Amino acid sequence: PTEIVEKLPKIVRPVLEKVHLSIIKKMDYVVACSKSLQKVFVEQYGMNVLVVQNAVNTEFFIPVHAEGKKQLRKEIGLPIDKYIYLVLGSLRERKNVELIINAFKEIENKNIQLLIVGTGPDKDVLVKKASKDDRILFTGVTNTPKNYLQASDFLVSSALAEGLPNTVLEALSCGLIPILSDIEPHKEIVKNTVVEHIFERRSKEELKSMLIDSLTWNMCDQSKGARQVAVHT
Repeated sequence: PTEIVEKLPKIVRPVLEKVHLSIIKKMDYVVACSKSLQKVFVEQYGMNVLVVQNAVNTEFFIPVHAEGKKQLRKEIGLPIDKYIYLVLGSLRERKNVELIINAFKEIENKNIQLLIVGTGPDKDVLVKKASKDDRILFTGVTNTPKNYLQASDFLVSSALAEGLPNTVLEALSCGLIPILSDIEPHKEIVKNTVVEHIFERRSKEELKSMLIDSLTWNMCDQSKGARQVAVHT
């Protein structure tokens, strides 16, 4: 509820948040997209909310074999022989992408690439922040996000709040290994699975350590595990 008006000026948000909540409370039924969000409504607002979790089309978002990934990277213009960490979505304060850039910049490894796909009000600041590191690539908006998902190895999200993020579900379905902030919706997706890679949402050091550790993970097993989470959850 407190995030629904994030695109509007801060000065008017409190009033509009109250209006939004008052409208919701008058509805016969309210359905949340995650168990985590349902819990927020129950505990913080005393509202009886149903839940239907977001889902992913696992027949559309599928992993590609090694040669298919190489071909996609050639078509998109990405390096064939590097580990690619994907950030996909809106570039705004709630997504906390600056944390990822700051952590990535401190890792001394030429075999990694940070691919940031999307746009938003924070884009110019983020581009400037990453300008001296040629391992960080901004692509802007895309109409074919699946291509970037299938061409990448990892999905990184440092979001401060989500519902149940479709980007994470789609990435898992494509076999990407997730590296996720410790918000409840992220935990809801990967908790007690082989791909439960969670870092403290505002800790650059935790994220940096996990990014470094990720280079030692068994990529094949982790990718298969990610796909299984999407298919069976």
